[in-house]
Amino acid sequence: SLTRLAFAGHMLDVPMIAASVGTEVRVRLRARDVALALSEPADTTIANRLPGRLTELVERDGPYVDAGVDIGGTVVRSLITRASAARLGLQPGMEVWALIRIVALDSRSVGFMRRPRHGDGADTPG
Repeated sequence: SLTRLAFAGHMLDVPMIAASVGTEVRVRLRARDVALALSEPADTTIANRLPGRLTELVERDGPYVDAGVDIGGTVVRSLITRASAARLGLQPGMEVWALIRIVALDSRSVGFMRRPRHGDGADTPG
């Protein structure tokens, strides 16, 4: 009951979508649904484990830090606590693993790319 999506040389498993192979879809990841690890976890229920490079850490209100992770040219955001960032010694340039639970990707998170109408100038990936 899953669909495997390919992007930038990686795979992302999502709940099954009704689409033909090769159909372009858009995935919206909420930063709060993306955890980070310094090494790939072996014993976990989290199926989506994507290697990347930490691009930035931006302090937010309260105890939060917004982390950017470059995964094959696509930047994924992760909202973590300052305490977690300090405990892991996170710094831009570090190799990390982005961990995304499949159950966090619902029907509102995965959808079809909007096709441009004639003359509206909308961009779609190639």
